[in-house]
This record gives sequence, structure tokens and C-alpha cells, in this order.
Amino acid sequence: MNNDKNFEIAFENLIKFEGGYTNGQNQIKDEPTNIGITQNTLDKYNRKFPNKNFPQNVRDLKIAQAKKIYQKEYWDNTKIPEIINDRIRNAIFDMNVMSPPKTVAATVQKALNIYMNAGLLIDSIMGVKTTGVINSIPDNDVADFMNILKNERMSSLHQMTNWATAKNGWTTRTMSY
Repeated sequence: MNNDKNFEIAFENLIKFEGGYTNGQNQIKDEPTNIGITQNTLDKYNRKFPNKNFPQNVRDLKIAQAKKIYQKEYWDNTKIPEIINDRIRNAIFDMNVMSPPKTVAATVQKALNIYMNAGLLIDSIMGVKTTGVINSIPDNDVADFMNILKNERMSSLHQMTNWATAKNGWTTRTMSY
């Protein structure tokens, strides 16, 4: 399966959990968000790609534009496309959208070390070693690994400042992996 098709599948899984516009109340930085894209993310994207003519206000963002941001900022510039298993790849992509990449990498590395005693240094870098270990998981063992990954993900989410207001959505989302 090619990278574009894999992104399409990952995006469809992700977008089920992303809502419409919110003014940001009860979010980490209390900033407006639309389709899961924060105003800050849109502002950065507009500075990087001024010729794309994306809206200035996140409230006006369309789903096709959000999709381009997700692909450019959370997929193309990561090792996620190199992950062979669809379920693991889609979960890590979702995690990457929700949390800083270093947090995601550390969570994945911890889960791999628990699952298979991989001996990975928790360096918070999703590099060649980490993706290599992920890709060594046999398909018939993915469910076992995913249970550990979900537990580690939930532990990480509990540390977030807005856990109290977001826990129901985050739990549902994480358990869907």
C-alpha cells in the first residue's frame, strides 16, 4: 500500500474524533480550534506557506485545508509512514496529532520496552531503531502490543493539565486504537 493511501486511512480514522470550531475554553492553551487544528498551528502553517491562501482565522478553516495541514505537519515529516502495520501506524499518527512528537516517541518507546524488552533508550526520538522495533512485531501479536501502548498512552494523558475536562474524549479516542 502506498503512502498516500495509508495517509487517507489514517486521516479518516483521525477525523472521526476531531470536532468543529471551539473557542478553546478548557483546552491546554485556551486557543481556538477547528477540525483539531489550533489557531497557532494555522498561523505557523500560513507563515511557512503564504501562497496556499489558507484562512487567517481557524474558524474559517475547511476540512480539505485541515487535511493538508495534517499531512504536511503530522505525517510527511515523520517516520510514521514507515510503520508497516496499519493499526499501529494509525494510532501513532493520532497520538502525534494530539501530543508533542517527543512525548509520543517516549510513550511508544516505553511500550516497546515493556512489550518485548526492546532495550530502547527513551530518547523521545521516533527514529530508525524505534520504527524498526515496531516493524518487527508480528501481525498476530499486534493486539497485545496495542494494549500496552494504550496503557502507556493513558498514563501520558493523565499528566496533561486539562485531563479533567478532556478525559472522556481522550479515553474513547485512545481505546479505539
